[in-house]
Amino acid sequence: MPLSTFDDIFNNIKKLMNKKNQREVAAELGITASAITDAKGRNTIPDRWFETIKEKFGITKEELCETPEEKLVRTYGKNPITSSTGLSWKNEMDRPSHPSPAGQHEPISMPDMVKMTMIVLESETVYRSALASNVRAFYEAVMKEDEMRSLNEKIEAMQHQMKRMEEMLLSLGASLPEKREQNQG
Repeated sequence: MPLSTFDDIFNNIKKLMNKKNQREVAAELGITASAITDAKGRNTIPDRWFETIKEKFGITKEELCETPEEKLVRTYGKNPITSSTGLSWKNEMDRPSHPSPAGQHEPISMPDMVKMTMIVLESETVYRSALASNVRAFYEAVMKEDEMRSLNEKIEAMQHQMKRMEEMLLSLGASLPEKREQNQG
């Protein structure tokens, strides 16, 4: 579903033009900053703005009004996240979300994953913060897993050491009655 609010579309225009504010965009479009304020009040972007943008930048109205997901589909032909599995974008929403069973890992192309992660993190969408929080959580989980593995190794070493000490105590305890008898006799 294409973007429909003035702010969303105007943000795409600002990004395209690499402009920071209304005044800079207005100058690029050859209009006044108050014209942008008026359009914002009406929540519509005039068609002549889209025509000017198409002439200057070669970007169509449809491209300016598309969501980040639609842009990914247009750019890559399909969702890059599912491109390695061959699933279509629409099937992605229907797939259950669960991790692979332990020991089974799907092949991962690191350059593709880094590129996709960068695209999502650079976007101004809810997916950006969701990905960032997931990455932090996964990072912490991996670090905790490493920490737990290290602690388990230490515990195993201590258990082995305790078992050896117990065996030594048992052997000492068994030899004590013999020594008592020798001392008494």
